[in-house]
Amino acid sequence: KLFPETDILLFDPRLLNLTKYTSAVYTQCIDKAEDIHALLRDQVKLLKENNQPVPISVVKNRSLFFLATEGSNRFRLEFANSTFTYNGSTFTKEELQDILKNDPKRFTSSALLRPILQDYLFSSLAYVGGKSELQYHKQITSLYKYFNLIQPQLVERAQGTIIDQKTFK
Repeated sequence: KLFPETDILLFDPRLLNLTKYTSAVYTQCIDKAEDIHALLRDQVKLLKENNQPVPISVVKNRSLFFLATEGSNRFRLEFANSTFTYNGSTFTKEELQDILKNDPKRFTSSALLRPILQDYLFSSLAYVGGKSELQYHKQITSLYKYFNLIQPQLVERAQGTIIDQKTFK
């Protein structure tokens, strides 16, 4: 145990025994990629209309997950017409569902999907982060609603600089 006197839990979301829980999110990201992408585009539009920063580009037809190949390479899939592609390889939704069922560790999340997976597994009351992290959380508000999750309260992390007495003078 790293922190034996605390209730801190460390986990790897790609452990096989957790995939039965996270696979439901990935299933939706495969089956409803177009709908999810439309929600993200609408949220980006809303943020821009309110002069809010959009830290992560929402690229047309880009999925919210990566697929690992043999070895350690992973590729972000793009979708169109009910198929997903990367580097000349094409997958149907059904083929991706089979990979998810039989080899779920090949799926990894993007920065926009990671908080959703985290809160799908472990509900959070608050998320403490820096300004950029909080901005990308604002970018996925609609995804929390889509996945029927309560978005945690966003709290900006305290910032400061510690200097010694000599430097202070």
